[in-house]
Amino acid sequence: MDKEVSLWMKCSGEDSNDETDIPFIATRGYDSVVWCGLYSQDPAERTHRSLMLSSVVAEQKLKTVGAKGMVVGHTPQIRGVNCKCDGKVWCVDVGMSYGVLYSRPEVLDIVNDRPRVLKKQRDSCDELEVLDYL
Repeated sequence: MDKEVSLWMKCSGEDSNDETDIPFIATRGYDSVVWCGLYSQDPAERTHRSLMLSSVVAEQKLKTVGAKGMVVGHTPQIRGVNCKCDGKVWCVDVGMSYGVLYSRPEVLDIVNDRPRVLKKQRDSCDELEVLDYL
């Protein structure tokens, strides 16, 4: 899949404007690799069945590729970097862009299988500036 998407990206600047050349598995459909939000949706917006399904699917995918966990993005997390599916899926998109959530940077740091989230601490001046704009 990487090779297919890379080739498409390299050739997309040429005369080919045919959208059918876009690799389907990577970029189209609600469950494509790029757009799938199965693991990163807010639990408050989902049913219990949906949450259980995402955990089962994550477990199957991780077992298939021999991984302990996965890191996903592309669905902004209002509460910041967090983990789901019994700690097997880390959601890291915090929506830093001005047009999304304009949130402060956060980094998932995993050393020796120990995850931690690094956040920029705001000082009192930053908080006052935020209040002034609200």
